[in-house]
Amino acid sequence: MRTLIAFGFVLAVAPTVWAGPEQQAQIDAGCRASTNWSEAACTCIASVAGEKLNDMQQSYLAATLNEQDATGYAGQMTAPEVLEATMFMMKSGPACQ
Repeated sequence: MRTLIAFGFVLAVAPTVWAGPEQQAQIDAGCRASTNWSEAACTCIASVAGEKLNDMQQSYLAATLNEQDATGYAGQMTAPEVLEATMFMMKSGPACQ
C-alpha cells in the first residue's frame, strides 16, 4: 500500500514530458526570448536538439530557456544527461549561428 501511495505521489509531482514538435517549438521560443540569436539560429538549435537530445533532456532545455523550474526534469536524468543538456547550447550553438 505504501509503495502504491508513493508511486502515485511521484506521478502527481513529476513534470510531464512532451516530445516532438511542441517541445522543439518551446526550445525555439525560449531561445528567441533568452538569447540574442537570430530566428534562423534558434530554429536550427531546436531542430538539432530534437536530433541529439532525448525527450527528458529536451524538456529540461525548454524549461531552462523559458525560465521555468527544470529541477523536476533534472531529477529524472542521470548526471551525464543533465550535463549534456546544460552544455547543449554552448556546444551545439556555434554550428547554428
